Amino acid sequence: MGKIQVTVLIPAYNAAGTINRAIDSILNQKYNQELIKIVVVNDGSKDETLSILLNYQKIYGTNKIKIITQVNKGLSATRNILINHVETNWFLFLDADDWYHKNALTNMVKIIKKDTDIVVSKAIWWKNNVYRRTILTNQFNKKSNLLDYLLKCDYGYLWNKLYNIHFIKKYNIHSKVGYSITEDQYFSNQVYANNPKIAFCTKHTFYYFKNKFSMSSKTNLKEMYRLFDMLKDSIKVIDNDLIIKNYWINILFWINKISKLSNEEKYAINKKVNSLIHNKAYKFKVSKWRKIAYKMIKKNIF
Repeated sequence: MGKIQVTVLIPAYNAAGTINRAIDSILNQKYNQELIKIVVVNDGSKDETLSILLNYQKIYGTNKIKIITQVNKGLSATRNILINHVETNWFLFLDADDWYHKNALTNMVKIIKKDTDIVVSKAIWWKNNVYRRTILTNQFNKKSNLLDYLLKCDYGYLWNKLYNIHFIKKYNIHSKVGYSITEDQYFSNQVYANNPKIAFCTKHTFYYFKNKFSMSSKTNLKEMYRLFDMLKDSIKVIDNDLIIKNYWINILFWINKISKLSNEEKYAINKKVNSLIHNKAYKFKVSKWRKIAYKMIKKNIF
């Protein structure tokens, strides 16, 4: 494959406490640094994020680190902007509070083949500097369908993948602006729906800072409605029952996670959703589930 250039895309908002670790993990890669570019969007940060970024740029130069500053537009819009600034054939997303293993890019790039569209790797979840669990295990059987495996186990994560920019642009794959939960799965649904050629890296490449799940405590009524709106949007552009089914499961996860439901109520909803996703006609029942969500909200359980 020759020398493969890679761009790491970082959306940053009030990331002064973690952005050093993220960028240092890129600069400390064993992969040829001349083949790595970094693009960061400072999404209206109110802390010292921009000052820290400018200091890195002063040391390493504008050819190595590109900084874009904007008023706050949110994660989805920022990711779309980042993609528009990719000038290499391959790119990755890195959140400002996550970091790479020193051999991450080496291990991902070396398994790229001529027809590869994305590389998916294993990752580790951390919380309070303590290992929690591994994302994607070696249980994948090479004789099995890799896409089916990822749909069941990957949950649409963006940060453990290396993307071919030509594949992303060919199918106009993008983040859905205005959403703050499951927005990554919307992006991944579009990727998987277009039958990408996938390479699977069995090495741990990435460390995910699990505390970001605290966002669930801030989820409000508007966001809950948008879960169902996003599902409807996905149905319009994706003709793949397995993908939509797994999207339902992810929505159920969030309903259970951020709601004040009793165990009995959660069990009832799980039962209804399981019935729905095994029904071939579930695509036409989204409006029904909006009504269920509305009833749940009226009972003040969110």
